[in-house]
Amino acid sequence: MAPPPARRSAPFCSETSRDLAEPLAATASHVEEWLLVEWPGAWGRHALIDSGLPETLVEPLVAFDHRPRTKAVLVRRGVREDPDRTSPGLVVRARSVVGDERLLRHTLVGTEGLDIDPGSTEAPPPGTGGAERFLAVCTNGRHDACCANEGRPLVRAMRALGTAPAWECSHIGGDRFAANVLVLEHYRGRSALPPPAQAVELAVRQETGERRVDALTGWHRERLGESTWAIRIDLAGGRYRAEVTAALDTEPRLLTCHSSQPESPRRFLVGVVEQLAAG
Repeated sequence: MAPPPARRSAPFCSETSRDLAEPLAATASHVEEWLLVEWPGAWGRHALIDSGLPETLVEPLVAFDHRPRTKAVLVRRGVREDPDRTSPGLVVRARSVVGDERLLRHTLVGTEGLDIDPGSTEAPPPGTGGAERFLAVCTNGRHDACCANEGRPLVRAMRALGTAPAWECSHIGGDRFAANVLVLEHYRGRSALPPPAQAVELAVRQETGERRVDALTGWHRERLGESTWAIRIDLAGGRYRAEVTAALDTEPRLLTCHSSQPESPRRFLVGVVEQLAAG
């Protein structure tokens, strides 16, 4: 008779984060270009190399993922859908740079025509989806248990609402903030911005009540010191400035369910938001 599974000796990292009321601001990965490839079935801890993808896909996807400010992600409608598939389906390539948001979405039957040249610096062409949204929730439980525990219930809830298609996706960062979504309501930050600018953009949105994604039209960063920046945010026709400082949290803890040593997460402290020009 097999022994019962071992009990966890530590709480899940997402439970710790919630218990400590850890701020979400400025914790999104800094990504300016995304590549989402549909691949069903179970994903491994490192989804691009541990999920049974053909080698002809693994190499270019990993190369794309290793470029600065780019990320390759697997997506699926459900873990049990077409587990024997050997070619990708939906492919989405998107640029999220402020003022240069672009989207290319198409479906493939085989690997032929999958354009993921990792050396390309050319932006994906503008998409034709209009106001269509693509929502993807991290459910990569083999990367971190919290991603599955928190992500899958969120996918079911989003699908029940029926406001936009909700997909499962592989790891996108922020295990302890699960469930993580590529389009967020509880805002961690805009991936196209570096963390200091994410913090100030969120502060400006809280100050003005502006929620539209396309209201952000520009930004500028000036380093004032080793851990201090002045950030300018152009939002809804107004111009705002604030200084932001990076600091380590005073309470070390396990930042993921796989962590072996406690660490102190970095926080970004935003000063007074100053309006430079009226909207």
